[in-house]
Amino acid sequence: MLDTGKLQFGRPPVAGAAKLVEMDLLTDRVIRTIVFAGEALVPTSALKDFRLDLRRGAAGVVYARP
Repeated sequence: MLDTGKLQFGRPPVAGAAKLVEMDLLTDRVIRTIVFAGEALVPTSALKDFRLDLRRGAAGVVYARP
């Protein structure tokens, strides 16, 4: 699931709120959460295009294109 971290379109995201959440749909449990770094977000754009690199870091790295 994608949480853009925004409370209102056109407003900046809430710090630390933009994230991807991997769910197990059979058990409704969260498997992994990847929080977007603030520098990956543009305050006035919609987060919709990103790439994951799960080979970097403990939880992976997300590259976002605003």
